[in-house]
Formats: sequence, structure tokens, C-alpha cells
Amino acid sequence: MSRNYIIILVLVLIIFILYNMYYKSGKQKSNKINLPIGAETIIDVLNKMSHKYPNHNALMTNKNDIWINLTYSDFFKQVRIFAKGLRMRGIKKGDTVGIIGMNSKEWFIAHLGCLMIGAISVGIYPTNNKEACEYIINHSKIKMIVVENKKQFDKFNLDNIHTIISYSEPINNNKTFDWN
Repeated sequence: MSRNYIIILVLVLIIFILYNMYYKSGKQKSNKINLPIGAETIIDVLNKMSHKYPNHNALMTNKNDIWINLTYSDFFKQVRIFAKGLRMRGIKKGDTVGIIGMNSKEWFIAHLGCLMIGAISVGIYPTNNKEACEYIINHSKIKMIVVENKKQFDKFNLDNIHTIISYSEPINNNKTFDWN
């Protein structure tokens, strides 16, 4: 064995021993996050924030160089509305919903709406090609897709998907609903 290999092996062994001593000593910091009292999930936190700070800004988005504020109260209402819409479209706990598009308040509302009803949101990179999107759809058993626009919509074979929601531009298709 070379001298460098032995030195690296000794260093790895020392790090391993120190790591084990540290965690067995119980002196490590807790990973516990201080959430508002009684909060258990991100939905619980958002609900509490919507009551405690209803008029404070939760999100801000920029459209055409104009900043639009969304308060905690309005944010939570929109998540609830989206969650109810999911249920109305037959999505239930454990079902999967794909979300594809650039970062936006709609993307985040769709994700949290899924969490609210126990559905699984599957984030899909907007840079994925059609083949990658089809792979994700088939292996995740996605029942509904939330798309940003027609460009993202065109990446999917719609045979196994019963509902598509578009959040930035209308799409003419019998399975597609506009965000509003």
C-alpha cells in the first residue's frame, strides 16, 4: 500500500471514531425545530400563521415589474381552495399529483394543497424532456398534473391522467382547467 493511502485510511478511521464518540455521548445538538405550540405539520404552521398574522405578507411575486403581496390569511385560503378542488376532482389521500413549471405561488399552493389532503405532490423539473416526463408519470402513477403553460402541457401523454390544471395560460383540452 502507498503511504498516501495509509494516511487517508487512518484519517477516515479517526473521523469514524470521533463521530461515534460524539453521538454516543449525547452532547450533539437536537434536530428539533421550535414550531409554534401545538404545530405538527407545515399545514398546521400555515394555519396558525394565518390566524396569528392574517395581514402580514406570506409571499410576494413579481408580475410585469409589479410586486403582488399575498397575506398569510389569503395564502392559507388559496391552499384550502386548491385542496378542496383536488377532492372535487377525485384526488384522495395517497394519490399523486404532478406539478411542473417554474417557481411560482401557484406551484407552492398546489404543493401545499396536496399535503393538506394527504396526497403526494411530485415535482417535475420544467427542463425535463417528454421522455423524462412520461417516465415520471408512469412510475409515480400520477392522476392529475398542474402545469405552468402549453409548453409543459405538451410533454405529457394524457391517456392515464384525468385532470390537468394550467396556472399561467389557458389550454384548450377537455381534461384541462384554468387555475382561476
